[in-house]
Amino acid sequence: MRRTAIAAAVAATVAALTACADDPAAPPARSPAPASAAASVDTRTPEQRAEDTFVAVTAAHLCVVQSTVYEDPKAMAAAYDSIPDYPGLTAPQVDQFRKRMTSDQAFADRVTEKLQQTCTPGTPRPSHG
Repeated sequence: MRRTAIAAAVAATVAALTACADDPAAPPARSPAPASAAASVDTRTPEQRAEDTFVAVTAAHLCVVQSTVYEDPKAMAAAYDSIPDYPGLTAPQVDQFRKRMTSDQAFADRVTEKLQQTCTPGTPRPSHG
């Protein structure tokens, strides 16, 4: 029951977003870092970096899928189900993070927040398939 509720919350958030950036290859929008941040050392653990990668790539992927107009509902479902490339992550790591999307509310909320930060209003794109 809890997994269904979490999955429904994530799905509702994704569905609520109307469009994303026009260029799917563009990196997510970021605020300029302060000058001191450029010289700082990344103190995140490998696990934190892996999680950050998963969250960012998943948000960007969902943003592209959400902004694409699909003529075939099966194509849209396949796009949502597709697994993007996660640079630096192993298949078991990706599987673990995907499971957390439905079992860990705080993690699902983090992905949802990143999705909201990543997607910006734009013109929906036609599907290519």
